[in-house]
Formats: sequence, structure tokens, C-alpha cells
Amino acid sequence: MLRVVSTKQENNTITVADESLFEDGGCPKTWDFNGDDQFTLNPNTEKMDLHTCSDPNISTTSLPNITCTGSDGYKITYLFLPPNVSDHGYKKAGEIPVLKSAKNALHDFETTLMEALQGGFELRYIIDDQVCRDCTNSTGVCGSDSTSGKFRCLCPDRPHKSSCKDEVATITFKISSIERLILQTTQEHMFHDVLY
Repeated sequence: MLRVVSTKQENNTITVADESLFEDGGCPKTWDFNGDDQFTLNPNTEKMDLHTCSDPNISTTSLPNITCTGSDGYKITYLFLPPNVSDHGYKKAGEIPVLKSAKNALHDFETTLMEALQGGFELRYIIDDQVCRDCTNSTGVCGSDSTSGKFRCLCPDRPHKSSCKDEVATITFKISSIERLILQTTQEHMFHDVLY
């Protein structure tokens, strides 16, 4: 599952991060994603390899790393290997997308692996701009249903079909019924007044 970090409607980008990274002891998930009908990786996003260390004699403390609890309940340490470090003794766990700036900061040891991953990565979304504009104007974030791929407006309370104000249609219908009753009563009075 992904968490929306930010959106930039002017260039149709959304920054997302792995939700599990914000849980206590959560491990990062590797992603085999290159794009689909609605989202593509933005040019500001690059993939990087995460590794695990299979040799207990190799120290991993000097490398950017995260120690977390895996789905099996055991602790696991993921590492980012800068280009000048040999991958001898390390096993590739998978790829994960990150912002290009975060990857560069990791190369220069200017940030932690957790900070780089929590910063997320950018996706460019392909969607009708007006639908997305209506969503963001209602305090929502443009997104899609993970199963069907259909557009969803991600709102503070829950996902909606097109905007955070979707329920207005139901309320409008009720108001319309009341207005119809008022209109009908007014017409009856007018008809009554004409006859008498």
C-alpha cells in the first residue's frame, strides 16, 4: 500500500511512499513497477537496489541501512550499496523506486536510508485534468482503485468516485424533494387564489 506524500497538479505528479515504512519496525517492499494505464514513473524517480547481508563477518554499520521485522517475525537488515562498495557477500533483495535527489544524497552519505525511502518517489498520472481538478478543489488527492484501476478521489474520510463532495448529490435530491413540495404547495395556493 502506498501513502500519498504530496501532489503537484500543475505537472500531473504525485509523490507516494511505501506505507509500511511509517509503521513501527516496518520493512520496505520492493516494487516491480514500470507504469500502467494511469501512472508512470516520473523522470525524477530512479530505482535502486536493496541488499541483505548473508555473511555475518561483514560489518554493515557504515552503510546506509534499515533493520526491521520481516513478515516471518525475524529481524532483517536492508542495505544500500553506494557505487564504490563491492556487492561481494551481499544478496540483492530487490529494487525500490526513490527520488533521484534522495539516491544522490545516499551516495554522498548525506541522508539515512529510512529518510530516503520515506521521502517516496514520484509518479506521473494520466487522467482527465478536469476530473482531477474537481477532486483537488474538494480537498482530495487524485488516485485510483487498486483493483479496478478506476479513478478515485482520495479524501480524508475515504476514497470517493469523483470528489470529496460526492454525497452532495444525495443531499441535493432530498432538497429537491422538499423544493418540489414547496413548489407544489405554492402552485396550489396560486390556483386557489385565482379561483376565489
